[in-house]
Amino acid sequence: MYRERQKVRAAFFDVDGVLKDYSPQGLAQRFEEEAIEGLSRLNEDGIIIGYASGKCCDYLFECASLSGTLYENSIIIGENGGIISLNGSKIVYDRYMEDLYKAREHLERYKNSNNIYEIPSKKGVCNIREEDKESMITLLFDPREKEIVERFLHENLDCFPNLHILFGNCYVDINQMGCDKGYSIRKVCELLGLPLSDVAAVGDGNNDIPMLDLVKHPACPSNSKENIKELVRKRNGYVASYPIGKGTKEICLEYLLR
Repeated sequence: MYRERQKVRAAFFDVDGVLKDYSPQGLAQRFEEEAIEGLSRLNEDGIIIGYASGKCCDYLFECASLSGTLYENSIIIGENGGIISLNGSKIVYDRYMEDLYKAREHLERYKNSNNIYEIPSKKGVCNIREEDKESMITLLFDPREKEIVERFLHENLDCFPNLHILFGNCYVDINQMGCDKGYSIRKVCELLGLPLSDVAAVGDGNNDIPMLDLVKHPACPSNSKENIKELVRKRNGYVASYPIGKGTKEICLEYLLR
């Protein structure tokens, strides 16, 4: 007997690689038009829109506002789950974070007067910039210097066992273990009385795994990493045929609103 799929009441979206192309945290960028159309349709249907990203909350607010998709009930999850903005309140990750603070203090000795990390290497000095964040450390580097950065962090942070270090092509995110998008979405759902069976998540990268593995309705655009696609398929979610904004619109219309 046919049973109608349970209606989604809230959907959380990663930003870079899902709503827009990747860019360092800086000036706010408008989401791709197809993504905006998809989000607008969800909002019209009464679905709560959440943004869950490694970027800081202020940046996410600005991007959503510029895109016209910052709604009265929107939820902002920044810094990979470290900061939650909900109903005008700011919630900071409330678990033990001593390792992160000690790691930040430990790395400070490599900063110059311009707040740039100077990492010694066989070829000289590798300069690395840090994004301004409260509950995590994000370092930006030239992709050609990734191996140098990996070795540097290995030498300096292996003494802090409770850190989660995640590399992208030109950046690295360092969070306290347990501080992730899954933790923050679970906390939001508890506060709002939302069962996880009514919640969807859309992501494309490894920092999205905790939320894609948590909610009932995971999805990803076609540009996602292969392991993300495998996870979504394994959990009977939806892998879009299109990338980024166009893929997000497809997910909204063909999966979340069906």
